Amino acid sequence: MASRSKSPRGGRSRGDAQRELVALFQAGRPAELKAAADRHVRRWPDFAFGWKALGVACQLSGRDPLPALRRAAALLPDDAETLANLGNALRDTGELADAHQALQRAVARHPRHPLFRMNFGNVLMDMGRRDAAIAEFRQALEIAPETAEAHNNLGHALFGIPGRLDEAIASYRAALRCRPGFLVAADNLLFALNYSERATPAEMRAAAEHYGAIVAASARPTHAWPNPPDPERPIRVGLVSGDLRRHPVGYLLRDVLPGLDRQRTEVVAYANRSADDEVSAALQGSVAAWRQVERLDDRQLFERVREDRIDLLVDLSGHTAHNRLPLFALRPAPVQASWLGYFATTGIAAIDYFVGDPMVLPEDEETHFCERAWRLPRTYYSFSPPTEAVAVAPLPAVSRGALSFGFFGALAKLVAPVLDCWSEILTRLPGSRLVIKAAGIEQPEVAGALTGQLAERGIGAERLHLLGRTGRDEHLAAYGEVDVALDSFPFPGGLTTLEASWMGVPTLGLRGDRFIAHQGEMLLHALGLEDWIAPDRAAYVERAVALAGRLDELAKLRAGLRDRLSASPLCDGARFAGELEQAWRGMWRAWCQSRA
Repeated sequence: MASRSKSPRGGRSRGDAQRELVALFQAGRPAELKAAADRHVRRWPDFAFGWKALGVACQLSGRDPLPALRRAAALLPDDAETLANLGNALRDTGELADAHQALQRAVARHPRHPLFRMNFGNVLMDMGRRDAAIAEFRQALEIAPETAEAHNNLGHALFGIPGRLDEAIASYRAALRCRPGFLVAADNLLFALNYSERATPAEMRAAAEHYGAIVAASARPTHAWPNPPDPERPIRVGLVSGDLRRHPVGYLLRDVLPGLDRQRTEVVAYANRSADDEVSAALQGSVAAWRQVERLDDRQLFERVREDRIDLLVDLSGHTAHNRLPLFALRPAPVQASWLGYFATTGIAAIDYFVGDPMVLPEDEETHFCERAWRLPRTYYSFSPPTEAVAVAPLPAVSRGALSFGFFGALAKLVAPVLDCWSEILTRLPGSRLVIKAAGIEQPEVAGALTGQLAERGIGAERLHLLGRTGRDEHLAAYGEVDVALDSFPFPGGLTTLEASWMGVPTLGLRGDRFIAHQGEMLLHALGLEDWIAPDRAAYVERAVALAGRLDELAKLRAGLRDRLSASPLCDGARFAGELEQAWRGMWRAWCQSRA
């Protein structure tokens, strides 16, 4: 019989310590768990469970867990749970190779653990191994079919693959069936519906209001603010976003914020994602205060906004990544609006206004929104021209002898009707080719899915020129390979259309039936290119085909398109800043009048 170790007289055994740590973890008391684990590993440096508990406590409290988890894994090399915790922590710091190794070992030791499978799939996604990640998520669901996170993550993996949007949407819906209050899945579903030609505006509003009801059920909104209701005093505007960086939102804001009158409008930025690039630096220099808020929970951020005496709080994310929509349900500011970062109703009843313009938000489509429409007079955003000095290249069709069509947007936009139209265009113009540049296309399974979709429509891989993500200067220079950009639908380009125009490449667009679908129309209208807006898909194909006989006209347009854009309302940042400021002031005055 093995001897039993004894604790020092008057002391506690390691078994007692382990039971204490388990109780603190189960009670959800991470600070006390960390203090107790610290105390025990100082007493017993080889106490493996203590190091494991310390690592978990650090993860729960936002501290660096790696030293403790590395020590725990050294003492418990075959403990699947420790390996999984270590793998997750390594993934958080970007050490993907080591994270992969740790999670692979965890799965090997406990292959029927759905959470280990799912976390391994997450690392595989980060590494660009999408097919392997999908297989892990499906394995997790085979083991535990009601795992909401696995359904959601499967949807995320499917979303970026051309032709699999419907599967992604079905996965997000499955996640919500498993857990109706799962806000991440609800965000993802709403975002994905914008890409689907099958989703009606009424369906999207209903789904958004369902999200809003989930959020409102746990919110305790305030109805009193310390802000003096003086309509003409200087106002404080808060901008909430995870995209104040190299991102379309950051680029579109860059020349607007400096044009605001600081004596009348003071801007506070609430950045919900850390960034350190030239765009975030420019934005920080254009605001009165910059708050890094991703570590604040909604109640803490609510208090921060209240302390800052924000009069108008503006959501710049909607249902995109790193949003803080639940904050708005608490109503920390007397006036709240959504602008720029999203393109459909948020579903949040406490958001008063959705900002658009007469073209993207016509009066007969106001019912698509639960927010009130507020229209800027001409365009609802302006373009900050690139700082990269990339010249416009000559029309490539002159040297190639045939048109090169291009698409530089998100691959999720390549739904079946879009590929149908593009295939018909290429079939009718045998010498033409299609240049597609998109993040993710460097992944073999993604490129294979796209080439397979087009092959089914009779377009061989030799007629495709596929380019992955690059720096912005290389991105802009790649337009030198393109004669005409083909817009997607129902989700057209925004910044991509502007960048294409800056590089002399006109975009062929399609008339839409909702806010996002009108975006391409708005841009082409502002450029004076109304004849580049096709009324339907048949006309879209015909106009693209007809361009093959208009190379001289295309060359002339290419040579002058940058100047045309520069002279348009889209590049008048000072003008736009004044119109935006008037809109904010109008919202504020309306609230003051309601208080009077």
